[in-house]
Amino acid sequence: FMHMNFASQINTSAIENDAPALMIACGLALRSFD
Repeated sequence: FMHMNFASQINTSAIENDAPALMIACGLALRSFD
């Protein structure tokens, strides 16, 4: 998420705090495409 651009309405500190959980969710979602 470091190099992503966010809209001004997005709370970037919340994204930074939730980044580990979001990465796990993305990884689990991608597993279904193997």
